[in-house]
Amino acid sequence: MNAKNEKRRTKPSGFTLIELLVVITIIAILGAVVAPRLLKNPEKARLAAASADVRSIQLQADSYQLDKGKPISSLQDLVTAGYLEELPVDPWGGDYTVEQRDGDVKIRCANLDAKKQSGVSKVDIDISK
Repeated sequence: MNAKNEKRRTKPSGFTLIELLVVITIIAILGAVVAPRLLKNPEKARLAAASADVRSIQLQADSYQLDKGKPISSLQDLVTAGYLEELPVDPWGGDYTVEQRDGDVKIRCANLDAKKQSGVSKVDIDISK
C-alpha cells in the first residue's frame, strides 16, 4: 500500500501535449485573423495620429495665447514656455507649421493636408473636433 501512495505523489503535474497543441492552435487561428487587420491600415493610423497631433498642438497654442495674451510665432514658443516637451514631428517625418491669419493661429501638417487632398485614403478625418 505504501508503494501505491508513492506513485500518486510522484505523478508529474503539468499540461499534456494535446492540451498544449490545442492552445497553440487557438493562438495561431487568432493571430491569423487579427494580424491582417492590424497590418492592413498603416496609412489610416498615420492619418489618425497626425490629426490627433494637430488637435493637441492647437489646444496648446490656444492655451498659450490665453495665458500670455499673444499668439505663438512658432512651435518653439510652446516648447520654451513648457507647453510642449519637444518639437513634434508628424508620422511621415515632416514638421508641423504655424499659420497666422488676423491674429488667429492655425496649426498645420503639410503631409496630412496633402494626403487628404490627394484622396490617397478614403478615411474622413475631421480635425476641427
